[in-house]
Amino acid sequence: MRGTWCIAVVSVTLWSAFATADRCEYPCTRTELSSESCGWWGWKRCSKYKSVASTCYKDCTHGQWSTFSAWDATDTCSEPCGGGEKTEQRTRQCNNPAPSNGGRQCEGETSETRTVTCNTHPCPIAGGWSAWSEWTTIEECPALCGGGKTDLIRSRTCTNPAPQYGGEDCVGAASEITVMGDCNTDSCAGICTPDNPKVLRHEVKEHYYYECNEAGDVAYLEECPDHATFSSIAETCTPQPCNIMEGLYQPFPGDCRKFFMCLAGTRTIDLVCPPGLVFNADTRLCDDPATTQICGM
Repeated sequence: MRGTWCIAVVSVTLWSAFATADRCEYPCTRTELSSESCGWWGWKRCSKYKSVASTCYKDCTHGQWSTFSAWDATDTCSEPCGGGEKTEQRTRQCNNPAPSNGGRQCEGETSETRTVTCNTHPCPIAGGWSAWSEWTTIEECPALCGGGKTDLIRSRTCTNPAPQYGGEDCVGAASEITVMGDCNTDSCAGICTPDNPKVLRHEVKEHYYYECNEAGDVAYLEECPDHATFSSIAETCTPQPCNIMEGLYQPFPGDCRKFFMCLAGTRTIDLVCPPGLVFNADTRLCDDPATTQICGM
C-alpha cells in the first residue's frame, strides 16, 4: 500500500509540471526513409534515408514583467514656489520570469514617464510701504490761524502689500518727525478784524484762549494762569471759584489722586497725593484706596 501511494504522488507531480509548462517550436531536421528508383534504367526501387526540414518543440519560459518601480524624478522642479513642473519616471524588467529556451520577450515598454506639479506652496511676499499720511501736529498748534510752528509727524504702514509666507518685512521707519514745521497756515481774515473779538475762547480747553496780534494776521494760543479759566464775557482769564465752606482742601474734579486748596473762595494751589494713595474728601487726607470709596475706588 505504501508503494502504490508513492507512485500516485509522483504521477500527479509529473502531470502538473507538464500541464503548466510552455512549449516552444524551433526549426530542426529529421531523417526519414524514402523509396527511389535505382539500378540500370531504374528497373528497381531502393530504400534510402534523407534529412528533411521540420519543426521541433521544447519546454520554454515566456517572459513576464515585474511590477513597476516607484516614481522617481528625473529633473528638478521648474519653479522654487508657486507651482512648477518636473518629470518622473518608473521602470520595470522582463524577469518575472525572464524568457528562456526561446521563450517570448515581454511586450511593451520598460519605462513610463509623466509630468507632475511640484513646489505648490506660495512664494514669499515681501512687505511694501503704503503712502505717507498727511503731516499732523504732535502737540497742539500754537496758532489758530496765520501759521504757527510745532513738531509734525507722518506715518506709513507695511501693508502695500503686507509681508506673507515668510516674506521680509518693510525696511525703514514707520514714522517721520519734522521739528518746528508749519501748522494752521490759513489766513486770519474774518477772525482777527476790528469787527471780531481780539481774544477768542478755545473750542475745548477752558484754560486756553487765542489772542490776535496787533497786525491781525496771527491768532496765537495762550494759557490762563493756574486755577483760572477763560471767560468769553469778560474776555479774560478769571480765577476759578470754590466754596470755602467745604474745607481748605477739596477733591480735584475727575482725578482721585489730586486735590486743591481753596482760599477766600478762590481755587489756588493744586496738589497730588503720593503714589498709591487717593484723596479722601471725608478726612481731607490722602488715603489707601482699599479703605475708602472716594471716586468709586
